[in-house]
This record gives sequence, C-alpha cells and structure tokens, in this order.
Amino acid sequence: MAPTPLLTLSLRKALGCYLLLAVPLVWLGIVTTDVFRMEGLIANGAASMQSWEDACVPKVYGEIYAYKPPLAYWLAKGSFAGFDSIDRWSLRLPFGLCALLLGGAVLGLLARVAGTRAGLWAALATVSGFLLTSKLGMATFDVPLALGVGVATTAATVNLTREKPGLGLWMLAYFGLGIGFLAKGPIALALFVPGLVLAGWVAARGRGLLAWPHGSGVALFAAMIGAWTVCALRHHGAESFDQASTEASLRLFDYRFPHNLQQPLRPLQAIVFFFPWSLFVLLGLTGWRGTQAFPTPRVLRIACAFLGGNALFLFVIATFEPRYYLPLAAPVGVVSGLTIERYLQAGSAWTARWSQGLRWATPLMGLGLLGCALQTAVPLGWIARAALGSLGLVGCLAGSKRWFQSTTPEGAVVWRSLVLACLLAGLQLGFLRPQKAYTRSGRGLAQAVDEVLPPGAEVWTDTKDGHSSLFFYLGHPVRTFERAGAPPSDVWVLLDAQAAEAAQWPSKTIGTFPVQGRTFVLRKSL
Repeated sequence: MAPTPLLTLSLRKALGCYLLLAVPLVWLGIVTTDVFRMEGLIANGAASMQSWEDACVPKVYGEIYAYKPPLAYWLAKGSFAGFDSIDRWSLRLPFGLCALLLGGAVLGLLARVAGTRAGLWAALATVSGFLLTSKLGMATFDVPLALGVGVATTAATVNLTREKPGLGLWMLAYFGLGIGFLAKGPIALALFVPGLVLAGWVAARGRGLLAWPHGSGVALFAAMIGAWTVCALRHHGAESFDQASTEASLRLFDYRFPHNLQQPLRPLQAIVFFFPWSLFVLLGLTGWRGTQAFPTPRVLRIACAFLGGNALFLFVIATFEPRYYLPLAAPVGVVSGLTIERYLQAGSAWTARWSQGLRWATPLMGLGLLGCALQTAVPLGWIARAALGSLGLVGCLAGSKRWFQSTTPEGAVVWRSLVLACLLAGLQLGFLRPQKAYTRSGRGLAQAVDEVLPPGAEVWTDTKDGHSSLFFYLGHPVRTFERAGAPPSDVWVLLDAQAAEAAQWPSKTIGTFPVQGRTFVLRKSL
C-alpha cells in the first residue's frame, strides 16, 4: 500500500489539520443558540463570586448551590473578568476551549506511541462525535469533566505501554483527574479507576500501580481535592457537601421502573451517542486477538481495556441521561484512532471486509438515530418509547454489520466517516440544538415579563422552575425561594401555572404569559 500524506505528517501540521475542523465546530457551538437554563445558572453563580469564600462554594441567586464542585464557575468567572462583560460569548468561550484542548491533548499524547496519523484521527473522532457536538461551546459541567477524564485516561494509556511507566505522565493523568473531580465530583473517579485497574491487568503493569511514580500522581490528585475540601469546610462546614451527596445518591441508586429496563440496552445506545466513530470501536474490539501475521498493537489492547472498564460504570448506575456518557469521548476517540491506523497499515486484505459498507450503513444508522431521538423527544408512553428506541438500536446494529461485510479501496471509509461526522455535527448545531434552545431559553419569557415590570423591580421565582437563564435576558435582579415556602411580601413573583395554582401565600395576579408551550404567571405577593 502506498503511504498516504498523513503518514508523513508532522505533529505541527497534524495540529493545524485538527484545529481546521475543531475551531469552526466550537465557534458554531458558541454562537448558534441562546443560553440554556443550566448555562444561566453557571453564569449567575460565577457573577456572584466576590470573595474566596464564594469561590469555594458557589451561590446561585443568593443561595448555596453545591450540587457540583466550583470549576465551571471558576472558568466563567475568569472569562467574565478577562472580557469585563457578561454575555454569551464570554460565558461559553472557556468551555469551548476545554473541548479544543481535549482533542489537542489526545493528538499530542497518542502521537508519542502510535504515530501522528493515529493521533490526528483520534483527535478528530474525539471532537466530532455526535454526543460531544451536542455540548460543544456550551457552558456545562460535563465538558470540563470530559476534558479532565479524557486527559487522565489518555495519559495513563500511553504510560502503561512503557516497560516502566514514568512520573511525568502519571502526574499529568492525575492532574487531569483532579480537573474532572473539580468539574463534577466523584463521578470522575468512577470513570477512571475501573478502566485503570482493567488496563493495568491487560498491560501486566499491576505492580507499577503500586510504585512511587504512580503514588506521586495520586498524591497530586489528593492535594488538589484536599485543598478545595478544606477551604469549603472552613467557610461553610458540612453544608458544602449536603447537596452533592444527595445528587450522587440519586444518580447512582435511584432505579425507577420502567427506566431501569434500559440497562441492558445501554451499550447499544452508546453506539448511537458516538456514531460514526463507535463503529471503529466495534471494529477494534472484533480484532482484539489479532493474528500471527498482524497482531493487535499493545496500545490498542490497553485503550480498549480502559474504555471497557470506564463504560462498565455507566452501564450499571441508575441515571440514564446521555450526557453522562460524554467523558467517554476521549477513550472512544483513542480506540477509533488506533483502529484506523491499524487497518490503514494492514492493506486491502484487511480493509476489504468493511470499508464500502458506509453507503448501506448510512440509511440504517439514520433510522437508528431517528428512533433514539424519538424515544427521548416525543411525549409517548413508555412502551411506545421503548419500541422506538429498540427499532433505532436494531438499525444501528444492522448498519454496523453491513459496514463490516463490504469492500472498497482502503481508507475511503475513514474519510467518508469524517464527512458524515461533520454532516451530523451540522445537523446537531444547526437544527437539533436550536430547537432545544428554543424551549429551554429564558429569552421569550423575559421579553414578555419585562414589559409589565417597573424599573428596578426584583423578581422572585421558586427553585424548581428552572428559570436560570432569566439572569441573562431579564433586565432585573432575580431571586429564588423554596416551592414549599413563601416569598417575602410585596415582591414580584414569577411561577409556572401549576405552581401558581398550588401557591397558598397571599398574592394578586398581574399577568399570564403563554410562552413556548408553557404558561407562566406573574404575581405580586401581599
């Protein structure tokens, strides 16, 4: 097989190729939609950080909001201070840079052991997967978590390929893990430790995990988390972690029928979440044992073990929201890049089996994506939703089978996969996310309410209504109160219709606002 230009690509040029694709995707993610509810929450918490005490434990609308550690708020606060403004661009930019940095770290680390081409394809697969593009450029807790866990798993994968794992890569791995922990808490550990144990066993490096270089990395992680924990306890005591423990318990153990029936299907759902690159993961797993003529590279075995160990945790916990799969973006990208490199080097004898199937896989995988989208987007009964989801997963598997059984010139399917990934990213950023933003943005509600409020009026809303992005669009201060309680007297109160009907405190209705399929009521408390 004649070498392709990518075989001789320098690391600098590979980084340029990566940025050529990734930067436009991130930029589109920043500018194409309104601010979502959760983004408004992060923005308000960041804007409220006026002291070190506030920085340790975030406050949203004046109340402690410690369901997640403060890294996302720190990122937004730093950007607000740097741009001296609070707007959509300054809020989302640091999170977009996190996504760019994730792909760049994958490229640089993997190129050290598998070559520049493998690193480039891994980086492109990481940043252009269907699930990650749904979060590109958004201010969320999940993107910094994906960055931290992604850097940790990639650095550990590279380090375990060595006869004697080095200190520098362990320090980088656990620094990344600390970033992930400060982004979303202990879930970062659960998305790293199982994979590390399994990968250490596959690489026969179990004793190396007990050596001092690995211990030094663990100590760095402990110091990072310990410093934040001491600061939080000093200023706010055990209250700093009450909400986080409640959140963790809910996500881990709150199994609910019929949602828990999806447990056996989660590995199949992951195929959709990371399409089209998940098909290369399947290809890598099918070639796990390799052959005498073309053995499986050691680094691919370790990467598959890391991915399998980390994914196992997500397949058994109670929560079923797709965003929890986001930290798998880098492991999926690494396995995809290594698989692509393996089969591009193998020549037509190996690639003939699977490369042409994209023309058959595309409509079938489209059916799979449609079924999974309908399962989550259409208000149907659980039986109908399960049937649609199953239909989508059958389409995914059928597409995978056609992919593996077909023939064309080697390498063509890789480029077509990249094109398809870009098309799906365009669909995500140009249609799906704007539709979601339309229903979850506070712009329309803020415009309707702002017309009847007097200048300088303070607006109160209950904590369960999810009006966080009102902070961005309503030109008035926003405060919250517990739904079970009551707001202060003589203040303006904004509720949804159901909460307003159940309210027992004295008030008078000022106006009713039907916005985006919901009805809101503005009242004046007495």
